[in-house]
Amino acid sequence: MELSCRIKRSWVLIACLMFSAGCTTIGTASLEDIKSHDFGGHEALRICIYKDTSVSDSQAEKMIAAMKEEFLPFGVEVEIPWVRDWKRPSFASDGIVYDIALRPLESPCDRLFGMVGRDWGDFVWGMILPLISGRAYG
Repeated sequence: MELSCRIKRSWVLIACLMFSAGCTTIGTASLEDIKSHDFGGHEALRICIYKDTSVSDSQAEKMIAAMKEEFLPFGVEVEIPWVRDWKRPSFASDGIVYDIALRPLESPCDRLFGMVGRDWGDFVWGMILPLISGRAYG
């Protein structure tokens, strides 16, 4: 009887660990703390975007709006000079990052941003091994 209870507990623990592997937590600063700091004058940050063809225009617009909203309390106004369609060059993050990093920074861009879509391969990978800051480890 005791062995049966240990086996059941082990399966429950394994199931909980599998479900929690897909969870993500991120810390956010308190808006009150942000407002109490002086970040200097307003600055413009021009971010040019390479949008994976699997990301819809409406998804891209939502992400851009969220990015703009996220920077505003710090006195940074995000401007998007252009958004270009782009085919995800690799499954792994290294190939994606290298592709963006090797592209020239064109005027008037201050930064390049790769907007990567997720597919079933990403979902399955995330269920088996952890994703940390978008990077698959394993």
